[in-house]
Amino acid sequence: MDEFNWISFLENTSQKVIESYIKARSRDDFTDWLWEEVTPERVKSGWLGFPGASEETIRAHEIRLGLSLPESYQNFLKITNGWPEYPNMLKLLPVDKIDYLYKLENKKWIDEWIRIHQQHISPTSDENYLIYTKNIYQPLRTEYLKYAIQISENVENDIFLLNPKIKHNDEWEAWIFSCRTPGAIRYRTFQDMCQSIKFLDMWSDV
Repeated sequence: MDEFNWISFLENTSQKVIESYIKARSRDDFTDWLWEEVTPERVKSGWLGFPGASEETIRAHEIRLGLSLPESYQNFLKITNGWPEYPNMLKLLPVDKIDYLYKLENKKWIDEWIRIHQQHISPTSDENYLIYTKNIYQPLRTEYLKYAIQISENVENDIFLLNPKIKHNDEWEAWIFSCRTPGAIRYRTFQDMCQSIKFLDMWSDV
C-alpha cells in the first residue's frame, strides 16, 4: 500500500481553512470565527502546521509512555508536531504533551463515566465492535479509556484519543470522544479519522 501523503493533505487543509478565514474577515461582523487567529505569516505561507518532530524526539516520548506510537500518527508528527485549533478541529498536542487520558484529565470522572456506562450498557462482541461507521452510537468499550492516549486538548469535553488496546497491523484505533453526547466516533486508524473529518467538520452527518 502506498504511504499516505500527509504533506499534500495538510497543505490542502491549510488552504481551505485560510480561505474560510479570509472570507470571514471580509464580513462586516467578524464574530463567527471562534478559533485561533490565522496570522499574516500563515496566510502568506499557506501553511498552518508547525515544524515536524524528529524520529529521536518521537522515540523518546514512546519510551516515556512505554508504547510504540502508531505509524500514521508518527508520520503526521514528522510533518507537523501538533496542529492548531481551527474550524471543528481540536488542537492536536505536540508529542511532548501527549499522555494517558488518566493523567491529563480527571481520573475520578473517567472512572464514574466507565461505571455508569457499564452499569447500563451490555458488553459488545468483537464482531460488532470492529464495525466502523461514522456514528456517535457505535458500540463502545469504556474500559479502554484507562489505557487511551490523549492527543488533543479538551475542547468543551471533546477529545481525540488513540486506543492501544485495538490494533490493526501497526495502527491503533482512534476516537473522537465526547462527554457531552456522550459517546465516541471510532476509526480504525488516526489517518482514517483525519481523512474522515477532513479537519473541517468532525460532527457532520453524525
